Amino acid sequence: MPTNSKDFSDEYYANLARSGDDFACEYLLDKYKSVVRSVSRTFYLVGAEGEDIVQEGMIGLYKAVCTYSSDRNVPFESYAKLCIRSQILTAIKNASRKKHGPLNDYVPMDDSNLNRQFVSDPEEQFITDESYDTLQGALNESLSKFEVSVLSLYLAGNTYREISELLSKDIKAIDNALQRIKAKLKSLRD
Repeated sequence: MPTNSKDFSDEYYANLARSGDDFACEYLLDKYKSVVRSVSRTFYLVGAEGEDIVQEGMIGLYKAVCTYSSDRNVPFESYAKLCIRSQILTAIKNASRKKHGPLNDYVPMDDSNLNRQFVSDPEEQFITDESYDTLQGALNESLSKFEVSVLSLYLAGNTYREISELLSKDIKAIDNALQRIKAKLKSLRD
């Protein structure tokens, strides 16, 4: 390994990293961190913090380091920027699909739906139980009966149309209720 890393090209280090050289991998990840930040600034992901996008960019950079091949006759920097952008765009597309929304936004409404993680430390368990009870109380105070019904049906896997038919309400009313619920849950988390 050279004593001065500026003596060799990024392509050289990328090829070393691809063959398992940890130093070369770390060198490129560190060197291109500012590129990741620069590329990340041009993107916005609803509900995410800036550091989340940077982290996605770092994953893209790592993928670039692991998959770069000098046989492609493309400078490593260009390839890395492409991988960084691609990773960030994939994350944004996945987040906008909201495919996993019910799983990510799930809040149990009663003990029968609760799948608590029991902790071996009684003090931690007490704190967990107390936090759950506090959240449950806050939900009961902030959600209307209609919103509780909508949320329960939504979490059970019903579509907006099915919920509107079951509750004899307009689909727009269901959508509005879910938007209010999300806003209330977010304010409870903050």
